[in-house]
Amino acid sequence: MRRSLRRRVGRGELEGARVVERFGQGAPGPPDAIWLHSAGRGEAIASRALILGLREAGYEGPILATTFSPSGVPLFEGLAGVHHRFAPLDDRRWVARFLDAWSPRLGVVLEADVWPNLVWEATARGVPMALCSARISPRSLRRWRPLARSVFPRFEVALTTDEEQARRFALLGVPVTGVVGCLKAAAEPLPVDGELAAALRAAAAGRPVVVAASTHEGEEELVAGALEGVEALVVLAPRYAARGAALADAFGARRRSLSQPPGPDDRLWIADSMGELGSLFAAADLVIVGGSFGSRGGHNPAEPARFGRPIVTGPDQAANAATTAALVEAGGALQVERAALAPVLADLLRDDARRRAMGEAAAEVAMGWERRRRTAAERLLTLGHPGVRT
Repeated sequence: MRRSLRRRVGRGELEGARVVERFGQGAPGPPDAIWLHSAGRGEAIASRALILGLREAGYEGPILATTFSPSGVPLFEGLAGVHHRFAPLDDRRWVARFLDAWSPRLGVVLEADVWPNLVWEATARGVPMALCSARISPRSLRRWRPLARSVFPRFEVALTTDEEQARRFALLGVPVTGVVGCLKAAAEPLPVDGELAAALRAAAAGRPVVVAASTHEGEEELVAGALEGVEALVVLAPRYAARGAALADAFGARRRSLSQPPGPDDRLWIADSMGELGSLFAAADLVIVGGSFGSRGGHNPAEPARFGRPIVTGPDQAANAATTAALVEAGGALQVERAALAPVLADLLRDDARRRAMGEAAAEVAMGWERRRRTAAERLLTLGHPGVRT
């Protein structure tokens, strides 16, 4: 396990100085915090939305945000009263050390990143646990069955994304469920660096800017091929920034991480710096959502929607099904097969009016999501525990 962590540090997937947090070590923060746990960036977006909901609902105390992946860390920077730590690996000794240091008043797992020892140790200390914006796939549901009755009944509530998810968590033994929707869609717009957005617009020199966001291996080639011969500045933003060097070599493109801005003659640019998707969306005329043209479940289309951008996503949006369906139904997004990507993009880039209409529809859908975060927060703050107070 320790060797695995060292390999992740070497690949740039983990900050070396913070590896000790994986073993429950590191500087503790204020006790009695509300603890929100998320796996990676997608779940961290939901966690950030819940933080906003807690503040809107009147909670002013400390908040502990844990993640397993460093990709979600930038989302918690600058939030008053919020302390980020990497979650301990699921060993009872390390989990116990972490809980002894923090003594949270309430634990909330976002979506479905449930770890048995984390749950067992927390509830053994009397920490009430909840699931929020919870979802679980049929495959995970089957995988959990041998352990389900020893883990899930320890949660006091599961606030799920929809009624079908509520039914699934009830099968796992969660005693109380409610529906709050997908909180990833309820986050505020990502932060924007105005200078970066303006630089991209200037480099485009009148061409449309197409951002392929959170892409995975093979998707960059798909997008680049689909836009071959099209007058556009194509920005490839890989899900994992460490892939930037290989992509730059493959496409002969400049890299953001090397402070190499695109020029008016560049067709492709690699945006491989973390925490800058908001700036890319602010500059975009069209956004392609990655992780959706294979079998990864897709990434969150709500992020570009909050910027009022027209969205194209692939057929696999299992992880964001309700959000994607709402955007497609409203006309703010198109969900297309791989083979149809090139003609769809060509049509959209020829039709400014259609792109504007799609962007307006996406923004309107996004406005309706904000109410969800406060609803979820209010439910969590009224679980009936005297220690949970605003």
